[in-house]
Amino acid sequence: MAPVLLDAPPPPFPAPVTGAAATGGAAMSPTPVPIPRPRAACPAPIGPTPPSGTPPPSPVLVRPVPAPAAVVCDCPSDTGIPGTGWLPEAVQNWLHYQRGVLEFHGSLTTSGGHEHPWESKPWEWLWSGRPMLYYSTETTCMGERDCKGWLMLFGTPPIWWLLIPVIVWALYRWGIRGDGRFALPAVGFLASWVPWLIAYDRQMYFFYATALIPFVIIAIALIAGDVARWRPKGRPIGVGIVAAYLAVVAAAFVFWLPIMTGIPLPLETFEMRLWLPSWK
Repeated sequence: MAPVLLDAPPPPFPAPVTGAAATGGAAMSPTPVPIPRPRAACPAPIGPTPPSGTPPPSPVLVRPVPAPAAVVCDCPSDTGIPGTGWLPEAVQNWLHYQRGVLEFHGSLTTSGGHEHPWESKPWEWLWSGRPMLYYSTETTCMGERDCKGWLMLFGTPPIWWLLIPVIVWALYRWGIRGDGRFALPAVGFLASWVPWLIAYDRQMYFFYATALIPFVIIAIALIAGDVARWRPKGRPIGVGIVAAYLAVVAAAFVFWLPIMTGIPLPLETFEMRLWLPSWK
């Protein structure tokens, strides 16, 4: 709390200006006119009145000024959930907010008229059918040629186009052959994808599939390990197949890197990277 001195003497007033400086001409009076010095009224002191004849006390702190009170959120406390009226107001406000979030996302559906030019459904994620465009620009580059740059969430085709056979193989190895190594990618993929498939009417985007791809990579790595051990007649054919596949993945990543990072390209070079109509 900030103290206030109530008995401190007021600051001195400057002497009044007289003579020619005050009137803009000849001096009107050689005697200064006294100006009364107002004093602010002090509140009544707190405590008993001292007896007469007691010398006045030194300036003391007689009344503290309280600091500003904390701002309190005047949020609705009605959660809309039966049986929650007894909860503390902060908890009710939190539940009210969560209820609003749930209602908003529950109504963000395709059947409700919500559309977005880059939305996609779960079955399109399985082959990177509809990437997500975040940024686009049209400019000049490479000798004042017309260029275009896109920044997209885009799946490298040699990985995403093998997603379905890889997951089917993982389910077969785990569910039919009892290979426990494939339990994690199989269960993880289904747990990340099936809930979106059930709620397919909701507005969705390709970045929702981000949680799927780690399990796909795990399954690909397990399969690559099995293939690498394939040595017909003692020749490392399997190692060559795995090395060739990794080379294709690396080359594809470099080829599509400009549209994943927003690097402007000449129009004809840019169009070369949009293989499918759904990518445009």
